[in-house]
Amino acid sequence: MKKNLLVLCGLFLGVNSIQSQCVPTCSSYAMSSIAFTTFPMTGTDAIPLFAPNADDGYSPPIDIGFTFNFYCNNTNSVIICSNGFLTFDIFQPLNPGTSQTAQFLPNSGTPNAIACLNFDDLDPSPSGFGAVTYTTIGTSPNKKFVLTYSNVPIWANLTSLNTGQIVLYETTNIIEIYTGLVYNISPYSGTQGIEDAAGSVGIGVPGRNQAVWSATNSAVQFSPYTPMPPSSITGNTVLCQGAQGVYLAGAAVGASSYNWSFPPGWTGSSTTTAVNATVGASGNVSVAATYTCGTSAATTLSVTSIPAPMVNITSATPNVICSGKTFTMNASGAVNYSVEPGGITGTPPFVIQANASTIYSLSGNNSTGCVSFNTATTSIFVNETPTVSVNSGSICLGQGFTITPSGAPSYVVSGGFFQVTPSNVGVTSYSVTGTSSVGCVSDPAVSQVTTVAVPNVMAISTKNTICAKESATLTANGATSYSWSTSATTSSIVVTLTASATYTVYGSTNGCSNYTTFTQAVSPCVGVYEADPNSILLSVYPNPNNGHFNIQIDKLQGQSQLELINALGEVVLEQELLTEQHQVSLTHVSSGIYYLKVRSNGQQQVIKIIVEN
Repeated sequence: MKKNLLVLCGLFLGVNSIQSQCVPTCSSYAMSSIAFTTFPMTGTDAIPLFAPNADDGYSPPIDIGFTFNFYCNNTNSVIICSNGFLTFDIFQPLNPGTSQTAQFLPNSGTPNAIACLNFDDLDPSPSGFGAVTYTTIGTSPNKKFVLTYSNVPIWANLTSLNTGQIVLYETTNIIEIYTGLVYNISPYSGTQGIEDAAGSVGIGVPGRNQAVWSATNSAVQFSPYTPMPPSSITGNTVLCQGAQGVYLAGAAVGASSYNWSFPPGWTGSSTTTAVNATVGASGNVSVAATYTCGTSAATTLSVTSIPAPMVNITSATPNVICSGKTFTMNASGAVNYSVEPGGITGTPPFVIQANASTIYSLSGNNSTGCVSFNTATTSIFVNETPTVSVNSGSICLGQGFTITPSGAPSYVVSGGFFQVTPSNVGVTSYSVTGTSSVGCVSDPAVSQVTTVAVPNVMAISTKNTICAKESATLTANGATSYSWSTSATTSSIVVTLTASATYTVYGSTNGCSNYTTFTQAVSPCVGVYEADPNSILLSVYPNPNNGHFNIQIDKLQGQSQLELINALGEVVLEQELLTEQHQVSLTHVSSGIYYLKVRSNGQQQVIKIIVEN
């Protein structure tokens, strides 16, 4: 059964003794963070070389392709361990097949002379997981040996994958470790770093030295070091005289303090890697690192000092405005400017919108990019612009609507009147502006008046003339709700009469109403023509039809009129009838139910027809 032990090696930042910073020797290494990258991820497969198997296995000595010095010992070969490290000591006793606990570096216990990506109980043997490859790239004297672990899981934990590379450099003897993904899980701990052959000197990356840790896309470099000055100084190399310059020295591992010096006229001091100084004359900014054994040579940065521009605001008009309006600023003294607040940059004139009284400041730079250190200011006074709100509403066609604004002492309405009567159905917009007591005019507010059409109410009877005590059904259409003079609220009512009677029906649609009257004729029925000689005898055929139909009228007398009305009560056709037989051809109406109304000799008759296109 697999032992539940840990074998790790990791990498990050470590610090050796300060004393070693001052002694140029191959026995000590400096460690620093570097940018993450990747080298070729393919090469010779190391897994078949592991003995006795891929889990807890060691390769035989592998030729790296050049001579490499590790802690003052030259070697041309390394042994690769499946547990995330390589060893430079090909003669030390190893125990293949045994999982080893991650060591805290340095540690005299084997293995020694190691460089570790993640010294943990890694297991590249599961199918579909884990690859360990090695390759040598480049040409002498700049060859590199690259050892790659790809998606190698911790034993029995297929989600705890480890990917990274250990890179050995010819000539410089630098070791770099790149962590693509390392994922240690409790109770497994791992180690990242290097250790000499005796196990007495080593550097473990802080937080990754026999610890449970995880990381992605980080890298560290181990290099045999000599007492070096700070690697560089970063900061502005061209500054205005009198401006503030911020400079940062590259950290020197093991240094206890830093000594800064400046050209004449500069002021500023610091014992750390950073300094903030006021610029004087042109010259060299320099810094040296101090160790326990002495001070390094100075690292320098040449800085040019240029006179700074003096900016002025030549005008800012008007200096009293309404909020949301603009003023214009002109300036001199520089070639490019910056106005605050607002972050406005460019060249004058600047047209600036202001919403509150504000002090504006101006800076600028000259043609060499030198920024002014004086500040020009101007005050702009802002009167509040009123915010106007206005009502909207809905009316019936022919009604009036009163526009009621608020938010200002006085108002102007497009069209000139607060009482409006739109002449068209639909939405009519009216613009309203307000003016404050100091003359600031608001943005327009819009009153939207929706005008709703008045319904065209009609009423028809199942029989234009009925006999005394006979019943007829009166039906209203053209609206969505109805109210009859009989108090009925249905669209149809049934009447039984002994004499002719007139009925009034009110119809409403969308809150707008109209009415019509209908007279139900009553005959004593002693003979149709004798009782009502003026009755119309009307027939339509075919019905239903496709928009083409015939009208037959018996007893046509005088001028006669035809109206075709749709279900909404709208008249879609009007024609004069001159003969008792009449043809109608409809080409502009849609399918549906229509009502054909014929008036002749003071009488009318309505027939429902169906159009099927």
